[in-house]
Amino acid sequence: VRDGDLKLANGDRVAKDPELFDLSQDPEESKNLAGEREADVKRLTALYDAWKKDFPPTPWGGGRKAKK
Repeated sequence: VRDGDLKLANGDRVAKDPELFDLSQDPEESKNLAGEREADVKRLTALYDAWKKDFPPTPWGGGRKAKK
C-alpha cells in the first residue's frame, strides 16, 4: 500500500511482519520503520483492508471469507 511517500509491505500477515518505508528518504527500502511508526502501519493497514474487503474469495484463500 502506498500513501504519499510511505509504503507498507505487509507480506502474508501470517509468516511476515509488516514493513514500512519512507520512499522519499529511503528509495532502496533498506530501513524498516514499522517499529518506530506503528500509527502509520495501522493507518495503512486499515486502508488496505478497506480496499480489499470487496474482493471475492479466491481458491487459495485470499480475499474476504466466503459467506456460509
